Amino acid sequence: MDVKVLILTPLPLEYDAVVKHLTGARNSTIRDAAVYEMGTFIGKHHRYSVLVRKPGG
Repeated sequence: MDVKVLILTPLPLEYDAVVKHLTGARNSTIRDAAVYEMGTFIGKHHRYSVLVRKPGG
């Protein structure tokens, strides 16, 4: 099962902590020039497609 997750991080430290746990992380620009990091997190029972919003981005 592939679960989609959006994480909004208010601090750069939090953003970096989330991104380091993603596999295949890459920058992506989505609507209105908002920049996100996209990647995959594989958990015990699910695979998660994760979008992480950059602070101030």
